[in-house]
Amino acid sequence: MMFSVQEMCGRIGMTSGMGLAGVMKKFYSKKLLYFSVILLIFANTLNIAADLGIIAASLKMILGLPTILWLSLVTVIIILMEVFISYKKYSIYLKFMSFTLLVYVITAFIVKQDWHSILLYTFIPHIDLSSVYLMTMVGFIGTTISPYLFFWQASQEVEDKINNGKIKIFGDESITT
Repeated sequence: MMFSVQEMCGRIGMTSGMGLAGVMKKFYSKKLLYFSVILLIFANTLNIAADLGIIAASLKMILGLPTILWLSLVTVIIILMEVFISYKKYSIYLKFMSFTLLVYVITAFIVKQDWHSILLYTFIPHIDLSSVYLMTMVGFIGTTISPYLFFWQASQEVEDKINNGKIKIFGDESITT
């Protein structure tokens, strides 16, 4: 589902030469645009808060010191990097940092696992209607298919076309070449 939505948003950006908000502004009512952007701001704020919180909690587990100290420090560092480092350099840094996600794979092999059950439930999922299961699924889907990804994907495709010289920007309009 995530791949499909991301692909559709990317194609909107590629074919229109505009981000999602630009397309909505051009083809739909302002009410829908404003409603979507307000939801986007709300979702982004919650996602950023959750991300910063988990970074701070992880640093506390590894290095000690209070979570609020790590939260403040990480927030300031990220803001400074976003303001003073070019997007091109910053994105390379973030791509490099994504290798830290390999820790999940390594952990799966270090911790004792019931591999038979893992393989079984990978191909034959178990669905439970308990509140814990449903909340986990909502959290998983909510963080995987998040509104900012829709807007980001479309805008990223436009940015790539601009960088490759396939789109020229004139004022608020973009022209595909």
